[in-house]
Amino acid sequence: LKEFAGISAMKLNSTEQPKEKLIISGLNQWVRHPLYLSLYILFTGIGLIHPTAHTWVAIGVSFIYLPLGIWSEEKKLIAYFGEDYKKYRKTTPAIFPFFPW
Repeated sequence: LKEFAGISAMKLNSTEQPKEKLIISGLNQWVRHPLYLSLYILFTGIGLIHPTAHTWVAIGVSFIYLPLGIWSEEKKLIAYFGEDYKKYRKTTPAIFPFFPW
């Protein structure tokens, strides 16, 4: 739970090296958060297939939550990977390819 919440990454000393290597190949070369991109696509598809008010309210809430999740995850990744992630962040869009954010 600590790792999921980012608490263990926040406690990483600046002299310690991360356990894993930052992966910037594959889908990660196009967007920093391919899972969030797939959720946006999936939720939009669900809304088009099953267009009810309840569905769109749930999707709207999800679309509001996802950027908050990204913000939280980015803080954890910066704490964990440091300058490597900051450089990657400057060159790669968060969710949508060809749309910097």
